[in-house]
Amino acid sequence: AAPAPSAMAAALEAKASVAALALLNNLPFCVVLSASQHLADAVFHCPALAPAYAFGSMAACLAGVGGNVALVRSGLAFRARVRLAVALQVVALATLTVSTQVAGGAGFAVSLLGTAALGLSQAVGECSHLAAFRAFPPGLGAWGLGTGLAGLVGPLAYLAMARNGASDGDVFATSLLGPALYSLAFARLFAAAERLPAPVDGGLGPARAWTEPSWGGAPAGALATVPLLATAAQDPRSDALNAEDGAP
Repeated sequence: AAPAPSAMAAALEAKASVAALALLNNLPFCVVLSASQHLADAVFHCPALAPAYAFGSMAACLAGVGGNVALVRSGLAFRARVRLAVALQVVALATLTVSTQVAGGAGFAVSLLGTAALGLSQAVGECSHLAAFRAFPPGLGAWGLGTGLAGLVGPLAYLAMARNGASDGDVFATSLLGPALYSLAFARLFAAAERLPAPVDGGLGPARAWTEPSWGGAPAGALATVPLLATAAQDPRSDALNAEDGAP
């Protein structure tokens, strides 16, 4: 039987929300990397150190993956982990905005801290969402779309604002709108999830999975889809959840 129109609308809204979340999760990261050469050269006058932005952000992403494993194992809920990612994004963008008002090496160091916070935010947000999409497999494709768009929109937005006279500080301050939109897209995702039907295989339904108080839709099978999170699936709570939901 064909899906009911309400279910199709909910699935479409969920996919659009996921794509928006991926875009907003990665967009500030892409904007900062686009601005890195100008920051190091024209703002802080240390052009040879521009690669430090890429290194710092990638190192922070790796730390964020490990940190997310620790958060999952501690029982922190999916929603709480996403709120943490949003909060880190706010702190990072505010720090970057302030750093442009500090001259020389001190400003450069502050900007690196902001960049590292963005890396942590990006990794925690991405790992949390991807693990939850065990309950909504089409979300993986929508997330990939949003991530790809961030890689295009970020540099284009930075170039457009810079060509129109915006300073790097202005760009980062404007980017603070992103976390508000992130929170809105996340709320819309949950609203759509409540209207999605349960899967026919008897697994976790979207609403049940995404609102699970500790794992947030990320039992062993979901964690195993992200290789670096696979070790977290050994937590005995995952077995309890699988037994509760009739999973093999």
